[in-house]
Amino acid sequence: DPHRRRRRRDLHRSGLDDKKGIASLAGCKHRLSGLEPGLSRKENPMNRICIALIVPALLAFAIQGCGGKGKSEGDNSAGSAGTGDAAADGKTVVTVNGLKISEGEVSQETRLMMQQMSGRMDPAQLQSMSAEIRQHAVTNIVNRTLLRQAADREGMTVTKAQEQSRIDEIKANFPDTAAFNTQLENSGLTMEGFKNEIVYSIKIESLIEKMTSGLPKPTEADAREFYDSNTEQFVSPERIKASHILIKVAPEDTDMIKAEKRKRLEEIRARLVRGEDFAKVAAENSECPSSASGGDLGFFGRGQMIKPFEDAAFSLKTGVLSEIVETTFGFHVIKVTDREKATPTAFADVKSNIVEYLENMRKQQEVEKYIGALRDLAKIEYADSTAGSL
Repeated sequence: DPHRRRRRRDLHRSGLDDKKGIASLAGCKHRLSGLEPGLSRKENPMNRICIALIVPALLAFAIQGCGGKGKSEGDNSAGSAGTGDAAADGKTVVTVNGLKISEGEVSQETRLMMQQMSGRMDPAQLQSMSAEIRQHAVTNIVNRTLLRQAADREGMTVTKAQEQSRIDEIKANFPDTAAFNTQLENSGLTMEGFKNEIVYSIKIESLIEKMTSGLPKPTEADAREFYDSNTEQFVSPERIKASHILIKVAPEDTDMIKAEKRKRLEEIRARLVRGEDFAKVAAENSECPSSASGGDLGFFGRGQMIKPFEDAAFSLKTGVLSEIVETTFGFHVIKVTDREKATPTAFADVKSNIVEYLENMRKQQEVEKYIGALRDLAKIEYADSTAGSL
């Protein structure tokens, strides 16, 4: 089915596919899902192993957050598959070794996935894939439940020091405690539920480390062979440096309000055309945090900005103002101030990344085999016929 193959390709490009693409090796930068500065976090090699299986709520919380609020349940029993606060009253979608997974948990997992993909895909396209994304969500929950149960059977433990260290690492992504607490509330997590997620994420990481510790390490020769076979992937892509002025539009804004905001930006653009300083006008009028730096967004490549913004920015000549550009954030005027051409990346610059990538792929394959064995032995009952494993 060509339509199904295309949807699969779209899922992979959106980041839903667990396996990371080769192209991410050259840059090793987090992709942004929007224009406003996102939260960065240290990247541990284990974070790239089955990240969707282990800590989807923590990933969303630490990097881009989630908007829904779920009913708090506090403590999760061993093997629970949700975020610790997501399980709401409702019908059972699937039962895993006697543990019931509710529609509330599946809905939240689906919502988190769609939020992580929203900045990279057209909303209509994303919506058309909602059923398949939901199936992926159910599969992730089932697999994560099996891993949690296995971690408990294997006696994986977490010290208070490990737990606190991970919490501190995530908190370090926020400017202050108040911002952390706000995101915690917005994510529908209590602190107790959040800590429970931390504990299980560390348990599963320990389990994976235990099962993969005996795998042979990739050599430099392996890395070189991989590099030579994929030279087209190891190119530092074209990048542009741009500034913008944003007038935000809220989802609840009426057509009249949107028209007024667009007119306001048109008047601002006219001032720029007449020669006013872009940085000064941006500082005074832009509703993006980048206004503090005169609207400067720095250098970015394709795939790092929301699509309408990217298309407009990369089509501009240096120094030329864009027309009004509309995105889900609002209305923008963009000015490209510098350009860097695409250049090949030397093997020496990516060798360590390739070795890490190959090691993670070996671990990934081992984990997939292990999950397959767990599924073969498990009693998995789907109450919802549309939620079956992919």
